[in-house]
Amino acid sequence: MKDAKTFPGQTDPADDPINYPKHYTSHPSGVEQIEITEHMSFCLGNAIKYIWRAGLKDATAEGEVEDLRKAVWYLNREIARLGKIPLPQVDSHVQIRVSGVSYPVDVEDLSD
Repeated sequence: MKDAKTFPGQTDPADDPINYPKHYTSHPSGVEQIEITEHMSFCLGNAIKYIWRAGLKDATAEGEVEDLRKAVWYLNREIARLGKIPLPQVDSHVQIRVSGVSYPVDVEDLSD
């Protein structure tokens, strides 16, 4: 992580899972993921986020594959948005995990 910004009352960035999660700050380049993705559209930023952290947040093969599937999901959304085409029907059912709880998401429910 390059020159982490600290704010009054903030803990050491190396021990701060809220502001500097290790799965976003441990890239060998030393670049923090948000330094790149904050300049992108929402879907592209999320795709990069999931590619960036694949294998870092959940080091199991299943966790890495899940992150990569999420990246593909966001890339498909961006392609559909840019081309104003229907979302691909490759994998219309995706599981999104929030705070350890998985939620099924049907891509068709998200399309316009």
